[in-house]
Amino acid sequence: MQRLNLEQMPGAVKTPPPTPTGRSPGVPGRRGPGTRLRGVKTRPNTGKLRGETFRLADAFGSRVGSHRAASGATGSAAGEPRRKHAMIDIRRSLATATAAALLVLGSSGAVRAAEVSFILNWVAGGDHAPVYWADAQGWYGEAGIDLTIEQGKGSTLSSQRVGIGKNQLGIADLGTALVNKGKGADLVAVFNIYANSPYGFYWKKSSGITGVPEFAGKKIGNPPWDAARQMWPAFAKAVGMDPGSVTWVNVQPNAKISALKSDSIDVTTSFYNIHFIFERVFGEDMGFVSGKEIGVNPYGNSVIANGAFLEANPGVAEAFVKVTQKAYAACVKDPEPCIDALLAANSGLKKEDSMANWALVEELMDAESSRTGALGYFDPERMAGDYELIEAYFDLEAPFDIASAYRNDFLDMSIKFAK
Repeated sequence: MQRLNLEQMPGAVKTPPPTPTGRSPGVPGRRGPGTRLRGVKTRPNTGKLRGETFRLADAFGSRVGSHRAASGATGSAAGEPRRKHAMIDIRRSLATATAAALLVLGSSGAVRAAEVSFILNWVAGGDHAPVYWADAQGWYGEAGIDLTIEQGKGSTLSSQRVGIGKNQLGIADLGTALVNKGKGADLVAVFNIYANSPYGFYWKKSSGITGVPEFAGKKIGNPPWDAARQMWPAFAKAVGMDPGSVTWVNVQPNAKISALKSDSIDVTTSFYNIHFIFERVFGEDMGFVSGKEIGVNPYGNSVIANGAFLEANPGVAEAFVKVTQKAYAACVKDPEPCIDALLAANSGLKKEDSMANWALVEELMDAESSRTGALGYFDPERMAGDYELIEAYFDLEAPFDIASAYRNDFLDMSIKFAK
């Protein structure tokens, strides 16, 4: 939320800094917080206006009246200079009154902060720490945003809710968000978090598997809606194998590791940001390959905005993006305070796990586009390639121009990914 620069308004009076008593010399009616100016009622420290609208005449009527009396008889030569001076003083009084009114409105928060509901792609984790940290620092509030963070249950849900305007902003895997946009969801990506694809395949080395080509004839377990399953033909094509040579087994997200451990499945898929859990469970027996290594590297988790909200509130969206970009950059340089803010806001999380999670998130953030473009930047060529991938392997009910699905103009291009 931008404040008006009163000193640049025509006829406005420059305001000296407040004295230690809280009053500002030369600006009638400007007082410390929690006190009243005629026609305005405030509650201390709440920033909420109550009661009547500020009336200029109430505050300055006596001065205006005195100028009328000083003007003398109409047509009097002696009264003419007095009338001119009186009109100048009246204009100054009105300008001062306007400035005082706006200062009261600005300082008391009469223009309410924009209420923004922000849904995560999953339950809160290390990858969301910068948002919690920026909120704890008061950055969103200072930018005019009253932020509510809502826990998520997957990118499909978060992109659907943002797409219908249930949440104004959220995080979703970009591929999943684009698929939902192709089904009519009204959404636009405004900030990229994972500049590298988080998709990866896991197996046990003791099974004899050494890489993706050995998946042929094996069972891959994940949920039927898993994006990695939908994109499997692209992965198979990248290594020159038949997509139909594997058997898919439906496994819930929280059962993947146990199913792999018990040999119910041979391979599973997972986001790289929980790689440390697989390492902890399987140790030296863990086999892994990332989608990026295979040659399939679409953008991952990104901040998305409801299209109608974005059109109606571009300033709010820009403020949110700039604060979020600044927060992620700060947490790359010093993650511990960010993780502490995450833990303070969410019970049940362990610091060691959250720090390990964040270290993997940094790897996913680190790409040419985030180092040479800007942190959060969508490279147009990569986005065109991502759309081709989505269009080839998902059923888009309503194809769209990929240029309409993202924007970079809210970013501070001077902020890069840098350790």
